[in-house]
Amino acid sequence: MCDAVKVLPVPQFEGLTINDMLDYARQDSKVMECLPAAEGEILKLPRQYIANLIYTVVGDAFADWVEDRITQRNYKIATERDLMIEMDAEIAAIFRSSTAVSGK
Repeated sequence: MCDAVKVLPVPQFEGLTINDMLDYARQDSKVMECLPAAEGEILKLPRQYIANLIYTVVGDAFADWVEDRITQRNYKIATERDLMIEMDAEIAAIFRSSTAVSGK
């Protein structure tokens, strides 16, 4: 039933490839029951279908895994490109408590 399907946008980042998601899915037999038995057939499925299938079956644990991968990727890019800034602790506390900025 379509009402039971959960949708999770998953960006095309390093660490979030179809193979990465399938490696995650292989840890849950319920997810694997929903996929074709032949590996070649699985790889023909749309990327977003695979992500939504895993999210529907596994739930928030998969969303947390995706978020962790995104955070790792963003940190890696920020450090490699020297995009990090230093800030006075008092200013940082004010910045974090501000309602005008996102907490993420």
